[in-house]
Amino acid sequence: MDSSSRKADRGTTLFISVDEAAAQLGISRGLAYKLVRRYLETGVGPIAALRLGGRRIVVPAAAIDALARGEFRLGREDSGSAA
Repeated sequence: MDSSSRKADRGTTLFISVDEAAAQLGISRGLAYKLVRRYLETGVGPIAALRLGGRRIVVPAAAIDALARGEFRLGREDSGSAA
C-alpha cells in the first residue's frame, strides 16, 4: 500500500497532489500551481498547500472539498473582514 502515508486510519485521503487538486476543481495544472505558489509565498490564496522537503507540494484534501462546496478562505488567518 504505497499511499498509506496519505491516508488516515479511517481510510480518508488527507493530502492530494497539485495535479489531483486541479483535476477536482476543473482548472488547468498551470493555474493550480500558480495559486499554490501564491499561497506558499504569501499565505493567501484559494488553494492551501504544504511544502514537504525541498520539492514535494501537497494540498489538504479537506481544503479542496471546502472550496468545492463554496467555503472559500483567503488564507491561514482569514479574519473575514474586507479590505
